[in-house]
Amino acid sequence: MAVNLRYELETAGWAHCTIKIDEQRAEITASYLSDALGDLCAAVVALLRGDRSASAPFAEEPGEFRWQFDVHDGDQLRVRIYWNEVEASWGEGLPDPSTPIFDGLCRLRTFAGQVVAELQRLLREHGQTGYKERWVLNDFPTKRLEQLEALLSDGAAGRPTSA
Repeated sequence: MAVNLRYELETAGWAHCTIKIDEQRAEITASYLSDALGDLCAAVVALLRGDRSASAPFAEEPGEFRWQFDVHDGDQLRVRIYWNEVEASWGEGLPDPSTPIFDGLCRLRTFAGQVVAELQRLLREHGQTGYKERWVLNDFPTKRLEQLEALLSDGAAGRPTSA
């Protein structure tokens, strides 16, 4: 399963993200009204720590793209992206039951590896200062990058943790 993730900082406070899993492809945007990249990283960290589902918002003006992640059969990750015209209607419940604009299946570790590679590229390209200048309200997710790298180097990542 081929996975490709590209996250580009556009003009101040705007980002463009392309996700491709096999033949499924989506291009979405995000505004600085949410910490889009930080939230995406936090969701992947949670999954690698054993959570079976997680989500991440990409705020728009108005509206929101919502990434929904669900782990099945060990390391199989279902990635869906939903669009909602009015951000406030999402609430804390389940994703909008409408048809997702993206629906792909890949290995969790493969997806997480793509997130790490994209974070590393962004850091090389912009540095922490340049990222903050472009994204405005949120810093580069350095801590999340470190967590992802550590979890991927740990062979136990993605297995449910015992209490």
